[in-house]
Amino acid sequence: MPKADSVHRVIAKLIDFLIVGFLASVSPFFGSLAGAIYIMIGDGFFNGQSLGKKFLNLQVKVIGEEREMRECGFKDSIVRNLPFSVFIVLHGIPVIGVIFLFLAIVFCALELYFVLNDHKGIRVGDIYAETQVINEEKKSLEIKA
Repeated sequence: MPKADSVHRVIAKLIDFLIVGFLASVSPFFGSLAGAIYIMIGDGFFNGQSLGKKFLNLQVKVIGEEREMRECGFKDSIVRNLPFSVFIVLHGIPVIGVIFLFLAIVFCALELYFVLNDHKGIRVGDIYAETQVINEEKKSLEIKA
């Protein structure tokens, strides 16, 4: 499967992080926790699409044992996005949170490096979850007479 457009992937993730930021602004503790949960399970919604991916017509697929692809579920989404969620929660810790924010930036840069340089756009989270982000497959309607 050809990789999804890298610019669209970055924009989709930014949209998801804006959702996290909005939730955190509503309630610093509970909003950050809700945002971390959203990031963690977001790719399990809408047949493998977070809200950002749905907006940009991207989809996360799980590469099966026999190379059959299926939509990303909640378990797969947790595996591929857990580090982002951990950083969201830990950066809220007073004083040492700034260290976790720095580590999150480094992690995001590493993930971006893989997305841009891997021929399938596979990042570290995709390796562990055995997933790949692709352009959404549009289902054609068949008209039978």
